[in-house]
Amino acid sequence: MHQRIILIGFNILEDCLLKINQKEVFLENLGTKFVSDLGTFSSYNKWIKSEYSQVDKLDES
Repeated sequence: MHQRIILIGFNILEDCLLKINQKEVFLENLGTKFVSDLGTFSSYNKWIKSEYSQVDKLDES
């Protein structure tokens, strides 16, 4: 009887750890995508600034 309870406890623990690991992988993937999107946004923002600075220079001429 005690062995069965211990085995059930280990199975529950294993299931919990598996779910935690899956959530960690999901959060890691989400974080990676966020950082990637942030880099894309930053590059696009720099491009816009450079385009506007060229327009400003043309306006001054």
